[in-house]
Amino acid sequence: MWIVQALVRSQGQIFFQRARLSGLLVLLALAVASPWLAGFAVLGAAVQTGVSVLLRRPRGASVRLSSSGGDRSSRGRTGPGPGPGPGPGCGCGSRSERHGADGAARRSELVAGQPQRPAPSSGSHRASALAMSSLSTDATARRDAADGIHGFCGALTGCAAFLACGPSTAALVWTFLGSALCALLVRALERLRIFNWLPMLTGPFCAVSTALNPVFARWHRDAESPGAPPFELLGPIPDLVTGTVRASAQVLLTDHLITGLLVLAIMFFAGVREGLWSLVGALTATALGFWLLGWQPTMAGLAGYCGFLTALALGAVFPRNDAARAVRVLVPLVGACLTVPLWWALQQAGMAVYTWPFVLTTWAILFAQRRWARRERAGAAS
Repeated sequence: MWIVQALVRSQGQIFFQRARLSGLLVLLALAVASPWLAGFAVLGAAVQTGVSVLLRRPRGASVRLSSSGGDRSSRGRTGPGPGPGPGPGCGCGSRSERHGADGAARRSELVAGQPQRPAPSSGSHRASALAMSSLSTDATARRDAADGIHGFCGALTGCAAFLACGPSTAALVWTFLGSALCALLVRALERLRIFNWLPMLTGPFCAVSTALNPVFARWHRDAESPGAPPFELLGPIPDLVTGTVRASAQVLLTDHLITGLLVLAIMFFAGVREGLWSLVGALTATALGFWLLGWQPTMAGLAGYCGFLTALALGAVFPRNDAARAVRVLVPLVGACLTVPLWWALQQAGMAVYTWPFVLTTWAILFAQRRWARRERAGAAS
């Protein structure tokens, strides 16, 4: 059934992964932390997917939806370059254009995924979920729904609702309302010109959950302070390892160590490039977090999870393959580091941080890269 495929793939799209196996492993990672967490993630994905399909259904179209093709492996690499052209999160539109290096393996595995039109000649990215929109056909809507790109923001919304309010009526209302609002917001943002090339990532989830968090404040359960790991640490290296593993789990809004290990395994299953950039991003941001934020938040993984996503996005999903090797390495690392002070600033402002540091940092860098590429082309033309 197409809806089952959509709900499974929605979980994988949090990490820019389209393969069904990736989605199943993400559900396993959630269930290890809490079966309730996995259940709310599936519920949120179902609500967003359903509302998104209804919003894109042409008038008079048949209600029957069919699955879009067989599963394609998430191991295939996509073509060169850094633009949101055809091309994993957590991210969050509609059609996903698939292309591969030298015309090889196609894939649409990004965290925010929309139909991708060819990217500007400034380079090329892999297609990002919810990066490009303009859903104009029922076939496109069916394909995107089955690929899970209209469900991952809802999945994260369900996780946020459960973690804030526990298994309660308030959490259910938050999940239904928030996931439906994610679908509406994505549809509205698709009409903005900038999102013809800029990926939405997890922006819709962040915006909706930030707005709903104070609305449901009276039903929030007491937050558990991050405790010590289940073994006695001997020095900075074990601290760094534990903080990095927990940072990987925090992408799913939990600090469970086994969940973090499963997340890292999922990324290396997707590909060595994806695994290395995820690990390096989380490790770099965690190391910086011990210095800037202190032991407690960093050991809970809060310093590194946005570094994980930012390095993955800039290093593996939207790489500048037309740039020098040093630039291709430094940009994701700098992006991962920038998320740490940004996390602190948002936290000091009293905001529910979610994945805002990842979204804002990635948007800023992609925008700067696009402007720089335009200047280079203008200079070459003159």
